[in-house]
Amino acid sequence: MTGNGDREFMNPKFSGTMVVKGQGIAQVRSTGVRTEIGKIGKALQVLQPEDTNLQRQTSKIVRNFAILGLSLCTLVIIAYGLTRDDWLTGLLAGKTLGHVACLALSGRPGESHRGQGSAGSHCGPVSL
Repeated sequence: MTGNGDREFMNPKFSGTMVVKGQGIAQVRSTGVRTEIGKIGKALQVLQPEDTNLQRQTSKIVRNFAILGLSLCTLVIIAYGLTRDDWLTGLLAGKTLGHVACLALSGRPGESHRGQGSAGSHCGPVSL
């Protein structure tokens, strides 16, 4: 590229430019984030993706089930403790109910979820 400097600047070539015929000489004026494509990439890094409607609805359902499960576990602990005057066994019964509910809500046994193995792996080991 020889000739007038303004003319050279008015006809820039970008990294995505493909030459299909002929030959030419080019001068690299910028690299990385200082290029036009780099500026676009930098601008895209700032953007934060919003949750989709499905993600918001799923989060709400999961939150509601978690609240329900914790409430039921607490109810079992209190009922068992008050009716049988055995708070330790009531606590263990509530914990067991929590694990059973978690396993039941996590899916069918043997079903893979995001490469984590069986569905039971979400709740951790059941121990008393």
